Amino acid sequence: MDLTDPKTYFENLIIPAYKDWNDGTISLRTEHKLRALCIFMDSFAETMAKTLNQDKKCYKNSLLESCSAFQIIWDIAESTKHGSLSRKNAVFKKISMLNEINADTIDEVPNIDEVTEWDSFSYWVIEDDNGNTARIIENIDAVISVWRK
Repeated sequence: MDLTDPKTYFENLIIPAYKDWNDGTISLRTEHKLRALCIFMDSFAETMAKTLNQDKKCYKNSLLESCSAFQIIWDIAESTKHGSLSRKNAVFKKISMLNEINADTIDEVPNIDEVTEWDSFSYWVIEDDNGNTARIIENIDAVISVWRK
C-alpha cells in the first residue's frame, strides 16, 4: 500500500478508522480509536502537503482557514503524540463524553474519570479552557468532507 498517495491513504486508513471508531459501540477502547483516527487525519494533512509541494505547517494553517474543524483533529493528534495539549496554538485542552440522554444540554458533560456506565454515553465532546464544548463527530465529518472534494 502506497501511503504517499493521498487517495490510497484516505481510502485505506482514514475511512476504515472512521468506521471502526464510529461503529455505534462505546467501550474503554473508543478513546483509543478516536485518537488513532485523529493521528491518521493529522498525518493525512502532511501527506496532502507533500503532494501539493507545500510546507506541512502552511498546509495545516491553510486547511484551518477553510475548515476550522481541523483544529480539533490537530489538537487531539498532538496531545496523543506529545502527552498533552500544550502546543501554543492548541485551542482544545480536555476530552470528555456527553450523555446521550442529555445531548441537548451541553453543560452536563461528566468527568471522564467518573464515568462507570459506558453504555449510556455516545457523544465524544472536546472542551476548551473556557468551558466551550464541541461534538467531535461533526468536526471529523467536516474535515473528511473537505478532503472528499
